[in-house]
Amino acid sequence: MPFITQGKTNWKFLVIVIVLALIVGGGALWHARRPEKPYQPPEIKKTEQSNNFLYYYYQSYNPDSFTIKRFNFDISKEDNLVAKLDDNFSIIGKYSENGKFFARRGELWESGNKLYILDVKTGELKEFLSVEEGKGFDSAVFSHDKKFLAYSLFKNVNANGGEDVKEIGEVWIYDLMGKNNIKIFETELFMSGLFVEGWNKKDDKLIVRELGGEGGESWGRVYLVETIKTVDNYLEIPQPPQPIGNDFLFGALSPDGENWLYHSCEKPTSENHPEYWGCEEGAKIIAYNFEKSESATIYQNTLHADNIYKSKLRVINSTIWQDNENIIFSIPQGIYKINLYSKKPEELYTFYWSNPDEIFRSPPLLIYARDNVVIYYRGGEHFILNLSTKKNIGLGKNISDISWFLE
Repeated sequence: MPFITQGKTNWKFLVIVIVLALIVGGGALWHARRPEKPYQPPEIKKTEQSNNFLYYYYQSYNPDSFTIKRFNFDISKEDNLVAKLDDNFSIIGKYSENGKFFARRGELWESGNKLYILDVKTGELKEFLSVEEGKGFDSAVFSHDKKFLAYSLFKNVNANGGEDVKEIGEVWIYDLMGKNNIKIFETELFMSGLFVEGWNKKDDKLIVRELGGEGGESWGRVYLVETIKTVDNYLEIPQPPQPIGNDFLFGALSPDGENWLYHSCEKPTSENHPEYWGCEEGAKIIAYNFEKSESATIYQNTLHADNIYKSKLRVINSTIWQDNENIIFSIPQGIYKINLYSKKPEELYTFYWSNPDEIFRSPPLLIYARDNVVIYYRGGEHFILNLSTKKNIGLGKNISDISWFLE
């Protein structure tokens, strides 16, 4: 799925990259040796500095090199090089201790069968868990109480000893107290991956996403999987009709695992600018609640009623969770914040423009949002928006293939 398709920017591909890069859950596994004392969930120690550290990583090739840097909020200074590993790696989950993450070797669809703990402060890499050859890790996420780890595996199965190879995705649960693994879910895949997005608030269900695509097309499913059963234990969440279904697939799970956030347009249009979709009636931000099995519209972009370009201006460019209740979203006019329950939008930053085509070609795509910081990508550059001072600064840094995460 090329980034540039026939001379046009493939924004759907960029969104897929951001979604997959942001699939980084929270949690921990187990220590290498069985503790003599009764099991206690690992404590996450917070320091005054820990909330201020923001890291990003990128993978380069020929030769393979995996680089981790600590972002410097003073853009006049260089980012701090934390670690550089001579291989091909991906971050697939967060360990229980601050500054440590789960990593695996191998490219996205060619997962490695060993799970590592990567300390971003020191660059130290330790092998943590391994599975049988022919399987590879795709995600690893802790339960909220830190007593269980859910992880997904990918494997190829040679059917009947012939050339017909099936792709299978599996979800496993590791019990940190009982020191045992159990497979709770399996499904056949088609040019896709299976990812554990997170646990619900009660820690008795998992939200699992299957996502794949090729040539500008995308497909997949979202499942709700019970963790205390191994058969008849899942529900496939009904997707809205196309084209909204694709928007649903690219949704994001709230930190507490209760709501699935996505944006959509029921009747997208493409007249005048075929490569850029519009939404005459106004695109919506929607939250699907897994406990209630129902969706609610949080916001609809009905601005620019008298503008001849209103179809192009009424889109939702991107959405991202700031916390369990607050959502940051971007539209051609600017960046906004809205509460999941009050549903009252608050303007955070306004984009000034004179040429509408400039807006259509440079949609603001949100990458990161926490506390008082929002980072987004627009017009080939990354920007950082300070929500306290309302200052919006172009980073002016050569950052590509990034994934942002706090220590």
